[in-house]
Amino acid sequence: MGRVFIFGFLILVLSACSSYKEDELVVFDTEASYPEREILLSEVCDVTYVPLDNVEVVGGRPRLVTDQFIIYSNRESDLLFFDRQGRFVRKFNHRGSGPGEYAYIGKVIYDAASDCLVVAYNNKILYYTMSGEFLREQTLDSFVFVSDVKDYSSDRLLINNLHSLTSAYLMIDKASGKVVDSIGVVAEQAISPYVQVDLRNNMRYVYMPSYYNMVRSHDGLLINNISADTFYLLSAEKVLRPYLVRRPSVQDQTYPYFVNAWVETNLGYFLSTVERKFDAESQEGFEQAYYMIEEESLKIYRVHLVNDEIEGYEIHLDPEVIDRSVNASWGFLSLPAEELVAARDEGRIQSPELAEIVRGMDEEDNPVLMFMRFK
Repeated sequence: MGRVFIFGFLILVLSACSSYKEDELVVFDTEASYPEREILLSEVCDVTYVPLDNVEVVGGRPRLVTDQFIIYSNRESDLLFFDRQGRFVRKFNHRGSGPGEYAYIGKVIYDAASDCLVVAYNNKILYYTMSGEFLREQTLDSFVFVSDVKDYSSDRLLINNLHSLTSAYLMIDKASGKVVDSIGVVAEQAISPYVQVDLRNNMRYVYMPSYYNMVRSHDGLLINNISADTFYLLSAEKVLRPYLVRRPSVQDQTYPYFVNAWVETNLGYFLSTVERKFDAESQEGFEQAYYMIEEESLKIYRVHLVNDEIEGYEIHLDPEVIDRSVNASWGFLSLPAEELVAARDEGRIQSPELAEIVRGMDEEDNPVLMFMRFK
């Protein structure tokens, strides 16, 4: 089991670790050849499709999806609001270097208790009303780099600090911006997520795969660190207990596999691995594989999840689909117009709802969001 030091949670963690043995945890082997299994998307979720107005051009994934809004950003650092039916509502922009302004948009979350938007980047946290009015700004210590942030409770944010293992997770008071608790991870050495490559033109390029150290679950937050081997569930009551352990140790791998866990469904837990290996010349690498841990038996399968409403369209289900949602039971994927037009022209769309949406669609249109409500 990965070793963890806790400040503020110390008694709770020591109690948890003493009462859980590794053979009582879910064990996931990143190098094993698990049996393959095909699953239909309709077996694990109900799907609806939302076309986005073309008033403002957007692409890729939304920054955030709430009960009311789908929020995108663009190259100009606008935050663009669509309603849940895809109609454009408004936008605002506070990019700059002055008070109440962000240098760039790092992470965006919704503070449900205050009904406001939180923008975090570097060591700064800014709060805005949902209409774009600036509320307040907080500057954390210089040793902090906010790589992720979650709305933990009505008065606390939980931050993943990229610059420290001993203070890898910081509990921040929303009102004051002060650190009120911290969670530290102890590992043999810190493992960098980056691949640095020196190319022939004497330029250095940095590449990074997708990884998720904090994932919302039905019972709290599943947290881990890419330098350690154990995943912990942090409850709303600030109880931290080990839940899953990866093997072999990430510290023993020449090219580390990062584990992204998980999405909870009626069939089990969906997760992925990504190998920190990249060839800059060919622009190939960061290979991913997708798995499911069966809920009852804890059997593990390498999964092919097929959208039965679009023939031949495989879905990759891991924390990416819920990372920017306010609810662990909601996921979403962005379906590019170009792909949907091709599927339409090839007669591969089986859903009457989606067929109607794409009937008059052009390749240059905004994407369609596929919402998934997990069973």
